[in-house]
Amino acid sequence: MSDLHYRLPDGRIPVVVSADAAENLGRYASSVARYVRANAGLDIHQVAAYLLDARPVRRHRALIAATDRASLLDALDAVAADRPHPDAVRGTASSHRFAYVYPGQGSQRPGMGAVDYRESTAYREAVDECHAESLALFGTSPLDYVLGRDGAAETDDVTVVQPALFMHMLGLTAMWDAAGVRPAMTVGHSQGEIAAAVRSGVATLREGLVVVTERARAVDRIAPRGYTMAVLGIDLDEAERLLARNSGWMELSVVNSAHILCVSGERNAVLDLIATLEADGKFAKEIRVAYPAHTSIVSKFSDVLCTAFDAHGMRERFAEPQIPCIGATLGEPVDQTMPVRDYWFWNLRNRVRFDRAVTRAANDGADTFIEIAEHPTLVLALSETLAETNGTTILGTRRRECTDHALFTRNVLAVAAADADFDWSSWAVPGRTRGVPLEGFPNSVMRRTHLWARYDAGADDAVNRPGWAAPRTDHDVRVLRTSWERPSRRDIIAPQRIAIVTPRGADTALAAAICDAAPHHGAVAWQVPDGGADIAPMDAVLLMLPPGSGDVEGDLAAILADSGWRAGLTDLPATFWVVTVGAEAVVDGDVADPVHAALAAGLRCLAIEQSGVRVAHLDLPATGSSADDVLSAVHIAGETALAVRNGVVHVKRLMSAEGSEPSSPDPTHVVISGGTGQVGLVMAERFARDGARRITLLSRSGGGDAAHRSVARIANRFGVDVDVRRCDVTDQETITRATADLPPVTLLVHAALDYVDRPLDRISTDDVHRAVDAKVFGLRRLLDAVGSVDRVLICSSLAATIGGRDQALYAALNRLLEVEAARLRAEGVDAVAIGWGLWSVQGPLDAERLARVTATGVVPMAPSAALDAGLPISGLDAQVLAASWPDLRDLLAMTGTASLISEVPDAVVEVIDEPIVQPSEPVADPEPAEAEAVVEPVLSGDFGSELAAELAVTMGLGPDDIDPSTPLVALGMDSLQALDFRKRVQASLACDLPVEAILGGASLNEVVGLMGAAS
Repeated sequence: MSDLHYRLPDGRIPVVVSADAAENLGRYASSVARYVRANAGLDIHQVAAYLLDARPVRRHRALIAATDRASLLDALDAVAADRPHPDAVRGTASSHRFAYVYPGQGSQRPGMGAVDYRESTAYREAVDECHAESLALFGTSPLDYVLGRDGAAETDDVTVVQPALFMHMLGLTAMWDAAGVRPAMTVGHSQGEIAAAVRSGVATLREGLVVVTERARAVDRIAPRGYTMAVLGIDLDEAERLLARNSGWMELSVVNSAHILCVSGERNAVLDLIATLEADGKFAKEIRVAYPAHTSIVSKFSDVLCTAFDAHGMRERFAEPQIPCIGATLGEPVDQTMPVRDYWFWNLRNRVRFDRAVTRAANDGADTFIEIAEHPTLVLALSETLAETNGTTILGTRRRECTDHALFTRNVLAVAAADADFDWSSWAVPGRTRGVPLEGFPNSVMRRTHLWARYDAGADDAVNRPGWAAPRTDHDVRVLRTSWERPSRRDIIAPQRIAIVTPRGADTALAAAICDAAPHHGAVAWQVPDGGADIAPMDAVLLMLPPGSGDVEGDLAAILADSGWRAGLTDLPATFWVVTVGAEAVVDGDVADPVHAALAAGLRCLAIEQSGVRVAHLDLPATGSSADDVLSAVHIAGETALAVRNGVVHVKRLMSAEGSEPSSPDPTHVVISGGTGQVGLVMAERFARDGARRITLLSRSGGGDAAHRSVARIANRFGVDVDVRRCDVTDQETITRATADLPPVTLLVHAALDYVDRPLDRISTDDVHRAVDAKVFGLRRLLDAVGSVDRVLICSSLAATIGGRDQALYAALNRLLEVEAARLRAEGVDAVAIGWGLWSVQGPLDAERLARVTATGVVPMAPSAALDAGLPISGLDAQVLAASWPDLRDLLAMTGTASLISEVPDAVVEVIDEPIVQPSEPVADPEPAEAEAVVEPVLSGDFGSELAAELAVTMGLGPDDIDPSTPLVALGMDSLQALDFRKRVQASLACDLPVEAILGGASLNEVVGLMGAAS
């Protein structure tokens, strides 16, 4: 028996875990992971086979493409933790109808099928069959061009590229079929209709070859020269108006969607039209073609084209279709009443109405459109036409730069995750034999439903009192963690005029690349000269931070001190982007750069200090970032903290830290730096209450009278040895003296600080030095002096996450501490940094500054509640705070950062104490309101974040690399497609959106969001 039972297109092993309820999917993945770990000799092939053979695939699914035991366990752990993973695709299955979409000419290149021919047996067999049939019919074949061998070169020769595209599309069709997809219909665009007809069964392979080859040869012989084509980003009315005002000969030849059109005509006339549109700031681009297809000129050659196939004995009428074939020739299905010779002449002469064909497919039930092409070319047009059709998904096959079938496999997994009727047997290895059952393999996790109330529910409540079972959560203390998520949707903004600031040492090569690439995104970018002189009007600034030199203090001072971050700019634009490299731990393996992390946190405060300036943070990977990544990200609206990893955009969110394993510290001997401050004394009393035997308070001043009275009270009340030692953490000598005779330390709490309350424009080098010395270097000195310690608790601040007025340096230093905690954990130290919110003990804040903080919505926490929440945290950094969440959202919305807490619920339940009084007389039922048809709006961030969950359900988007939540630029969208895509957004909004708004290179979800905003 072969060890291999099931195999994915790229050779990896499919492991399918599923559950009836979304909340149970992670639990089942965890159970499977435990089983695999407990059975060291278990082969992943057995796991994959058992899950597909012996367990029903349920509605909520996670599909893992595993290569070995380690990769499987890593992916299962990610699913269990509800984390994204490159080898896992999640989905919720329902019934779907798939449409294969075949593009026309334009995406061809030599070697376009080489990867597929090497990787896919199905592709290879289909192409070889087409090759053999072509040789038999014509003595030639386009196979060498498709595979890029024997000197195949770029060419516009239709006798080469059209048969090659036909052959390639049939091979890709075979790949999708073999992967388990069962199309309900095909949609053909121009020449792509020929391949669509073969897949639908209305034409045979032989007939398709005859049509594509003989027609191309006829066109090559008779086609007139001196013509060209242009793609335009305007609507039909404007196109007709412009054509009517041009004296040259042109015709509208293609309608891909409402705002993606093509004209064909005399080259001088077309070039004149392009110039007119460009002068108006609208998109138009020439596409060189050999002849004016899809225009009335083709009618002159009807006799030649209609008789081109006669020598091959073509049938008169199309065959009965196995599945509908919807063509852009007529915008309707091909049927048996249509004459074959005439239809293929119409296909070349008629205006391409791809918009009508797609609309017809959607009306006939298609909800998932798969483009049969090496690289997406029709995604933009599809998205515009389908924008108002709920529940549609658009997928590609792969991208031209792919060197294997990993992306194709991920797209197949997306289909399988979403399709309730998917044919899992298509992944089975031929000749496989079912193995024996796996003893003790975990059963599917079923939904648990509790039908009975607790025995004490409602005790002591007034009869019928509503809300008796609801918890009160007014300003409750929350424990939150930072999470970087792939957004389910994004909105975009109009293309920007971007000034790029490059301080000494910054990546000027990337800055130059951004300037070069900006026009392809509809934007304009330039580098700011030294001193900031002669700055043109700008919408945004990109501050490209230089890499750290190893001198943390000096690197921070170079930017924060003396307004170094301004680079001579006197006036700031509406958006100020801080571009860092590796500042955030976004994916597994990331190690945050301390300097960039701190600078991003500090500069964030600018949004509160300077009204009208939105500060945003973009974090790039240490390697592999591109100008397109930057330009795509800075055109995303509603997000002010983004990171790019492996070409994928992630957004920052604060999430509940519930579910992390609590681990209270051992308080046997606690050392607290900053121990005689307000926070230090509160913590000392808490640890004394928890059973501490010794507490050592390190204090620069040695503590005042009030502090010593508190120490005496704690020692007497709890019988604990509390020792106050004078210790300046900025002085290694005093640290050494203070710690020389200390017994072993079980917990080190770093609460020392040098609070600098200073606006960004007034921070000095001395300020930076004092703060870094106390907060960061002081911690390192203490650790070196104390030696081994069971746990380190670092007191950070919420300011490191959300900023604050005049708190730039304070925020930066606290962020440095968080990075330090992560570094310690990587070295095996049990360290945690807690970003505390506001305590009811003021610490360094006077009444005025306290009022300033509480005005943001952050409210004081009782120390006991804060410590109850924060002390058990282990293994991660967290924020502990209480807030009036609606007020905090309003404040963050003013600075454009409300999305940061979009996943944090208000969770405030109003309890009504009055009982419900039964009416003495019956009340007549109100007349039912007349039912209205409800159209679910498509919503975007600022206009409908409360319906985000409903949007995900109604759209039914699949979690694959081509799904609408993924930036299309990251999927390989070229500049032409990006410019076309902006027209799709203009149409979708139906309002005065600037015509360039889409060229930021965003996802389909962003476009859908803009449509909803307009509606």
